[in-house]
Amino acid sequence: MNTHGLQYQYLVIWEFQVKPEAQFSFEKFYGPAGDWANLFRRSPDFRGTQLVRDIDRPLRYLILDRWI
Repeated sequence: MNTHGLQYQYLVIWEFQVKPEAQFSFEKFYGPAGDWANLFRRSPDFRGTQLVRDIDRPLRYLILDRWI
């Protein structure tokens, strides 16, 4: 919270191109219940992770991390 009583919100967007043989491991690690989210979950400011797969290019992913 800043001096005006407003909360800051941040959205961090990561883009990944995944090799076909790594797709399963990637989804497990970077998914909402994976090690990536568990690392950030230690922070009280962390608001969650979303893993999004491109439907036109199935090996392209976005990871959306939300913070306050």
